[in-house]
Amino acid sequence: RAAAEGDHRGGEQFLRMMRATSLDEWKEAMRMRSRVTSNFTYADRAGNILYVWNASLPALPHANGGDTTAIPIRRTSEAWTRYVAWESLPQVLNPPGGYVRNENDAPYHTNLNAILDRSRYPANAPEPTLRLRSQLSLQLVGGREKLDLERVMQLKHSYRMLLADRVKADLVAAVRATSPSGKVADAVDALAKWDNTSRPDARGGVLFETWWRRYVEGRQADSMFAEPWRAEAAVATPRGLREPARAVAALAWAVDDVERRYGTWNPAWGDVHRVR
Repeated sequence: RAAAEGDHRGGEQFLRMMRATSLDEWKEAMRMRSRVTSNFTYADRAGNILYVWNASLPALPHANGGDTTAIPIRRTSEAWTRYVAWESLPQVLNPPGGYVRNENDAPYHTNLNAILDRSRYPANAPEPTLRLRSQLSLQLVGGREKLDLERVMQLKHSYRMLLADRVKADLVAAVRATSPSGKVADAVDALAKWDNTSRPDARGGVLFETWWRRYVEGRQADSMFAEPWRAEAAVATPRGLREPARAVAALAWAVDDVERRYGTWNPAWGDVHRVR
Protein backbone atom coordinates (compact mmCIF):
# COMPACT_ATOMS: atom_id res chain seq x y z
CA ARG A 1 0.00 0.00 0.00
CA ALA A 2 1.49 3.33 -1.06
CA ALA A 3 1.49 6.30 1.29
CA ALA A 4 -0.92 9.09 0.21
CA GLU A 5 -2.44 6.91 -2.49
CA GLY A 6 -5.47 8.70 -3.93
CA ASP A 7 -4.94 11.92 -1.97
CA HIS A 8 -5.99 14.83 -4.19
CA ARG A 9 -5.29 17.68 -1.74
CA GLY A 10 -1.60 18.35 -2.48
CA GLY A 11 -2.33 21.67 -4.14
CA GLU A 12 -4.63 22.73 -1.30
CA GLN A 13 -1.95 22.01 1.29
CA PHE A 14 0.70 23.89 -0.68
CA LEU A 15 -1.61 26.92 -0.93
CA ARG A 16 -2.26 26.83 2.82
CA MET A 17 1.47 26.65 3.49
CA MET A 18 2.09 29.72 1.31
CA ARG A 19 -0.74 31.66 2.95
CA ALA A 20 0.32 30.85 6.51
CA THR A 21 1.11 33.93 8.61
CA SER A 22 2.68 32.12 11.59
CA LEU A 23 4.53 28.95 12.48
CA ASP A 24 1.39 27.48 14.03
CA GLU A 25 -0.61 28.06 10.84
CA TRP A 26 2.15 26.52 8.71
CA LYS A 27 2.28 23.44 10.96
CA GLU A 28 -1.47 23.08 10.71
CA ALA A 29 -1.19 23.04 6.91
CA MET A 30 1.57 20.44 7.13
CA ARG A 31 -0.64 18.18 9.24
CA MET A 32 -2.84 17.62 6.17
CA ARG A 33 -0.12 15.14 5.06
CA SER A 34 -0.98 15.62 1.39
CA ARG A 35 2.47 16.79 0.27
CA VAL A 36 4.60 13.67 0.48
CA THR A 37 7.92 15.17 -0.61
CA SER A 38 10.46 14.56 2.10
CA ASN A 39 12.17 17.81 3.07
CA PHE A 40 10.66 21.18 3.99
CA THR A 41 12.34 24.24 5.47
CA TYR A 42 10.51 27.16 7.03
CA ALA A 43 11.45 30.68 8.11
CA ASP A 44 9.42 33.67 9.29
CA ARG A 45 9.85 37.29 10.27
CA ALA A 46 9.61 36.35 13.95
CA GLY A 47 12.99 34.64 13.60
CA ASN A 48 11.83 31.02 13.59
CA ILE A 49 13.54 28.48 11.35
CA LEU A 50 12.36 24.89 11.04
CA TYR A 51 13.33 21.77 9.10
CA VAL A 52 10.93 18.81 8.75
CA TRP A 53 11.56 15.42 7.19
CA ASN A 54 8.04 15.39 5.84
CA ALA A 55 7.48 11.82 4.68
CA SER A 56 4.06 10.25 4.98
CA LEU A 57 5.59 7.49 7.08
CA PRO A 58 3.27 4.54 7.74
CA ALA A 59 2.95 3.39 11.34
CA LEU A 60 3.69 -0.27 10.65
CA PRO A 61 1.97 -2.97 12.73
CA HIS A 62 4.58 -5.46 11.51
CA ALA A 63 8.32 -5.68 10.96
CA ASN A 64 9.85 -3.28 8.47
CA GLY A 65 10.46 -4.92 5.08
CA GLY A 66 12.67 -2.12 3.82
CA ASP A 67 12.65 -1.33 0.10
CA THR A 68 12.88 -4.89 -1.14
CA THR A 69 10.94 -7.29 1.12
CA ALA A 70 7.19 -7.69 0.90
CA ILE A 71 5.53 -8.54 4.23
CA PRO A 72 2.60 -10.96 3.77
CA ILE A 73 -0.50 -10.20 5.85
CA ARG A 74 -3.53 -12.38 6.47
CA ARG A 75 -6.03 -10.04 8.10
CA THR A 76 -6.94 -6.37 7.96
CA SER A 77 -5.50 -5.67 11.40
CA GLU A 78 -2.04 -6.50 10.04
CA ALA A 79 -2.19 -3.75 7.39
CA TRP A 80 -1.08 -0.24 8.28
CA THR A 81 -3.93 2.26 8.53
CA ARG A 82 -2.34 5.48 9.84
CA TYR A 83 0.76 7.60 9.52
CA VAL A 84 3.36 8.24 12.18
CA ALA A 85 2.17 11.47 13.82
CA TRP A 86 3.51 14.58 12.11
CA GLU A 87 4.89 15.84 15.42
CA SER A 88 6.94 12.64 15.71
CA LEU A 89 8.75 13.08 12.38
CA PRO A 90 12.39 14.23 12.46
CA GLN A 91 12.36 18.01 12.94
CA VAL A 92 14.86 20.73 13.86
CA LEU A 93 13.46 24.00 15.26
CA ASN A 94 15.62 27.07 15.94
CA PRO A 95 18.90 25.16 16.42
CA PRO A 96 22.20 26.68 17.60
CA GLY A 97 24.14 28.24 14.76
CA GLY A 98 21.05 29.72 13.13
CA TYR A 99 20.71 27.48 10.07
CA VAL A 100 18.75 24.55 8.70
CA ARG A 101 19.50 22.93 5.32
CA ASN A 102 19.13 19.63 3.56
CA GLU A 103 20.12 18.32 0.13
CA ASN A 104 17.83 15.26 0.09
CA ASP A 105 19.94 13.22 2.48
CA ALA A 106 18.64 11.69 5.69
CA PRO A 107 17.46 14.28 8.24
CA TYR A 108 19.82 13.61 11.13
CA HIS A 109 22.66 16.01 10.20
CA THR A 110 20.54 18.96 9.14
CA ASN A 111 22.42 21.05 11.72
CA LEU A 112 25.70 19.81 13.19
CA ASN A 113 24.93 21.52 16.50
CA ALA A 114 21.66 19.58 16.84
CA ILE A 115 22.27 16.11 15.38
CA LEU A 116 19.15 13.95 15.63
CA ASP A 117 19.31 10.55 17.33
CA ARG A 118 18.36 7.81 14.84
CA SER A 119 17.14 5.54 17.65
CA ARG A 120 14.26 7.94 18.42
CA TYR A 121 12.54 7.18 15.11
CA PRO A 122 10.72 4.14 13.67
CA ALA A 123 12.54 1.34 11.88
CA ASN A 124 11.16 2.45 8.51
CA ALA A 125 12.75 5.89 8.81
CA PRO A 126 15.94 6.24 6.71
CA GLU A 127 19.38 5.30 7.94
CA PRO A 128 21.89 8.17 8.37
CA THR A 129 23.61 9.33 5.19
CA LEU A 130 25.53 12.48 4.33
CA ARG A 131 26.80 12.75 0.78
CA LEU A 132 29.52 15.14 -0.29
CA ARG A 133 27.00 17.68 -1.59
CA SER A 134 25.49 17.88 1.89
CA GLN A 135 28.90 18.01 3.55
CA LEU A 136 29.97 20.93 1.37
CA SER A 137 26.77 22.76 2.26
CA LEU A 138 27.45 22.26 5.96
CA GLN A 139 31.03 23.49 5.59
CA LEU A 140 29.85 26.59 3.71
CA VAL A 141 27.09 27.67 6.13
CA GLY A 142 27.91 25.86 9.37
CA GLY A 143 30.70 28.08 10.63
CA ARG A 144 30.60 31.17 12.81
CA GLU A 145 30.43 33.68 9.94
CA LYS A 146 27.41 35.99 10.02
CA LEU A 147 25.67 35.72 6.66
CA ASP A 148 23.64 38.30 4.77
CA LEU A 149 21.67 37.47 1.63
CA GLU A 150 24.47 38.54 -0.70
CA ARG A 151 26.94 36.24 1.07
CA VAL A 152 24.46 33.34 0.98
CA MET A 153 24.19 33.76 -2.79
CA GLN A 154 27.98 33.73 -3.12
CA LEU A 155 28.19 30.52 -1.10
CA LYS A 156 25.38 28.94 -3.13
CA HIS A 157 27.54 29.29 -6.24
CA SER A 158 30.72 27.88 -4.70
CA TYR A 159 33.02 26.25 -7.29
CA ARG A 160 34.69 23.94 -4.78
CA MET A 161 34.83 20.20 -5.63
CA LEU A 162 34.90 18.47 -2.25
CA LEU A 163 35.52 15.08 -3.84
CA ALA A 164 38.90 16.34 -5.07
CA ASP A 165 39.80 17.44 -1.55
CA ARG A 166 39.12 13.89 -0.36
CA VAL A 167 40.83 11.75 -3.02
CA LYS A 168 43.16 13.81 -5.23
CA ALA A 169 46.21 13.46 -3.00
CA ASP A 170 45.87 9.66 -3.08
CA LEU A 171 45.47 9.72 -6.87
CA VAL A 172 48.56 11.87 -7.39
CA ALA A 173 50.63 9.69 -5.05
CA ALA A 174 49.47 6.46 -6.70
CA VAL A 175 50.24 7.68 -10.22
CA ARG A 176 53.64 9.14 -9.32
CA ALA A 177 54.60 5.87 -7.62
CA THR A 178 54.46 4.23 -11.08
CA SER A 179 57.03 6.67 -12.55
CA PRO A 180 54.68 7.85 -15.32
CA SER A 181 55.87 9.37 -18.56
CA GLY A 182 54.46 11.41 -21.41
CA LYS A 183 50.94 12.77 -21.17
CA VAL A 184 50.14 10.86 -17.99
CA ALA A 185 53.11 12.48 -16.22
CA ASP A 186 52.02 15.90 -17.44
CA ALA A 187 48.43 15.19 -16.41
CA VAL A 188 49.26 14.17 -12.85
CA ASP A 189 51.40 17.32 -12.47
CA ALA A 190 48.50 19.43 -13.74
CA LEU A 191 46.09 17.77 -11.31
CA ALA A 192 48.50 18.38 -8.44
CA LYS A 193 48.52 22.11 -9.28
CA TRP A 194 44.75 22.32 -9.87
CA ASP A 195 42.86 24.26 -7.18
CA ASN A 196 40.04 21.67 -6.84
CA THR A 197 37.37 23.99 -8.24
CA SER A 198 35.08 24.08 -11.23
CA ARG A 199 35.74 27.74 -11.99
CA PRO A 200 35.06 28.36 -15.70
CA ASP A 201 38.78 28.98 -16.35
CA ALA A 202 40.08 26.20 -14.08
CA ARG A 203 41.98 23.38 -15.79
CA GLY A 204 41.91 20.00 -14.11
CA GLY A 205 38.24 19.57 -13.23
CA VAL A 206 37.19 18.02 -16.54
CA LEU A 207 40.02 15.48 -16.38
CA PHE A 208 39.32 14.75 -12.71
CA GLU A 209 35.59 14.21 -13.28
CA THR A 210 36.26 11.90 -16.25
CA TRP A 211 38.81 9.96 -14.19
CA TRP A 212 36.40 9.52 -11.28
CA ARG A 213 33.60 8.23 -13.48
CA ARG A 214 35.98 5.69 -14.97
CA TYR A 215 37.37 4.71 -11.53
CA VAL A 216 33.90 3.92 -10.12
CA GLU A 217 32.40 2.53 -13.33
CA GLY A 218 30.49 -0.68 -12.65
CA ARG A 219 30.93 -0.32 -8.88
CA GLN A 220 29.03 1.28 -6.03
CA ALA A 221 30.80 4.64 -5.83
CA ASP A 222 30.57 4.75 -2.02
CA SER A 223 32.52 1.49 -1.84
CA MET A 224 35.52 2.88 -3.72
CA PHE A 225 36.88 5.06 -0.92
CA ALA A 226 39.66 3.85 1.36
CA GLU A 227 37.66 5.13 4.34
CA PRO A 228 33.87 4.99 3.95
CA TRP A 229 31.46 7.50 5.42
CA ARG A 230 31.00 7.27 9.19
CA ALA A 231 28.46 9.17 11.24
CA GLU A 232 31.16 9.75 13.88
CA ALA A 233 33.16 11.72 11.27
CA ALA A 234 30.19 13.00 9.32
CA VAL A 235 31.93 15.88 7.50
CA ALA A 236 35.41 14.31 7.23
CA THR A 237 34.55 11.03 5.49
CA PRO A 238 34.58 9.35 3.00
CA ARG A 239 38.16 9.87 1.86
CA GLY A 240 41.06 8.18 0.09
CA LEU A 241 41.13 5.56 -2.67
CA ARG A 242 40.42 1.91 -2.00
CA GLU A 243 41.99 0.62 -5.25
CA PRO A 244 45.09 2.68 -6.19
CA ALA A 245 46.04 0.46 -9.14
CA ARG A 246 42.55 0.88 -10.64
CA ALA A 247 42.85 4.63 -10.09
CA VAL A 248 46.14 4.75 -12.00
CA ALA A 249 44.69 2.86 -14.96
CA ALA A 250 41.60 5.06 -14.92
CA LEU A 251 43.69 8.23 -15.19
CA ALA A 252 45.58 6.94 -18.24
CA TRP A 253 42.23 6.11 -19.82
CA ALA A 254 40.77 9.53 -18.90
CA VAL A 255 43.70 11.42 -20.47
CA ASP A 256 43.06 9.73 -23.81
CA ASP A 257 39.27 10.04 -23.55
CA VAL A 258 39.26 13.76 -22.73
CA GLU A 259 41.77 14.48 -25.50
CA ARG A 260 39.68 12.50 -27.98
CA ARG A 261 36.51 14.37 -27.09
CA TYR A 262 37.85 17.92 -26.66
CA GLY A 263 41.12 18.09 -28.56
CA THR A 264 43.21 18.47 -25.39
CA TRP A 265 43.49 16.36 -22.25
CA ASN A 266 43.28 19.46 -20.03
CA PRO A 267 40.50 21.78 -21.21
CA ALA A 268 39.09 24.53 -19.04
CA TRP A 269 35.89 23.60 -17.22
CA GLY A 270 33.99 26.43 -18.92
CA ASP A 271 35.05 25.25 -22.39
CA VAL A 272 33.20 21.99 -21.79
CA HIS A 273 30.37 22.82 -19.37
CA ARG A 274 28.29 25.76 -20.55
CA VAL A 275 24.70 26.66 -21.36
CA ARG A 276 23.59 28.08 -24.68
